[in-house]
Amino acid sequence: MAKKEWIMNKELIVDFETCSTEQRTIILSMSFLCADPAKEWSFMDLVDEALTFRVDIVEQNLSGRISDKSTLKWWSEQDKILQ
Repeated sequence: MAKKEWIMNKELIVDFETCSTEQRTIILSMSFLCADPAKEWSFMDLVDEALTFRVDIVEQNLSGRISDKSTLKWWSEQDKILQ
């Protein structure tokens, strides 16, 4: 399959995990996946195949980015694999 056809038959999934819903929030991670929409994906398939970047939280905090107590509480209640 030619490269152009491979790209044309895919969907780009972008996921940002953050510490707030505000615009200047601290970003925990960014994930990207070029996925075939015809394939059935399990959650672990998505996690394994995605390109994920973890972002320096301390540096963001020092530059004025914010977190929200209710969002941090929500994260603490999530399954460990999601954290």
